[in-house]
Amino acid sequence: MDEQTVKAYDARAADFATRHGAADASELQRILLKHLPAGARVLEIGCGCGRDARFLVERGFRVVATDASAGMLEAFRKSAGDQVRIVDYPATEFCYLPFVEILQATFPLPLASKPAILSDTFDAVLAVAVIMHLPDTDLFEFAYQLRQMLKPGGTAVLSVSEGRAVDAASRDHQGRLFRERPPAELTLLFERLGFTLVAREKNADAMGRGDVQWTTLILRLDTVSGARPVDQIETIINRDRTLRSAGRCWDGTHLTRSGSNRPLPRFWMRQRWWRSRVGYSAGKRT
Repeated sequence: MDEQTVKAYDARAADFATRHGAADASELQRILLKHLPAGARVLEIGCGCGRDARFLVERGFRVVATDASAGMLEAFRKSAGDQVRIVDYPATEFCYLPFVEILQATFPLPLASKPAILSDTFDAVLAVAVIMHLPDTDLFEFAYQLRQMLKPGGTAVLSVSEGRAVDAASRDHQGRLFRERPPAELTLLFERLGFTLVAREKNADAMGRGDVQWTTLILRLDTVSGARPVDQIETIINRDRTLRSAGRCWDGTHLTRSGSNRPLPRFWMRQRWWRSRVGYSAGKRT
């Protein structure tokens, strides 16, 4: 997640929470109820004011809601009301009221800190209005971690916008990053990681902005091969001439230079692969 964007949400958390909480989310809610299995355990990345987390919990879903912004999570706590209890993740006590587990977390998660949630698994992962806040260098790792936390056959719901007014650095007037990637690019990335596109739905902006449109991608994690995430990455590397020609090899755990046991950071792999697959050249879109 882009650090400047997180700071922008922290600085105006109460305002963002009020606006997003009042938005007409009925179309998104229809999509969620249509595609999420009843009673599913859901991880929401970028929960913001908690609007969608509360909606799901009130309908029998179990939700772990995360956000990079401490300010937005505090706004969530204040607006939860009496019908939904907010508890810190992981929950250690039984709650009689419907409850949401919350966690401050910046995705992609830093691997050096060995975050416990990366070892958890969910029936579904929800990322609404999140991916456009990711720099290009974070996108592959984000997708990889999302896949890692999904159970086989699990569902990913990704909602992305298009049509925003941004400057040459893809930032709005508040400094937030908006990398509005074509949905086809995102679909390709997730398909390469073992997902199947189930549905693609277009919907109008919940805040009534006529120039902003949304696409929601519903992706299902393939269970046919039963391959682990590292096996999927190995398959990508073995089949990808760009990576093979770079003289690296995958040892089942790390990407290394051929003839050496010294591991290379995974960010090198994700940048190289992503640029080669979706038309990047020298770090710029072609």
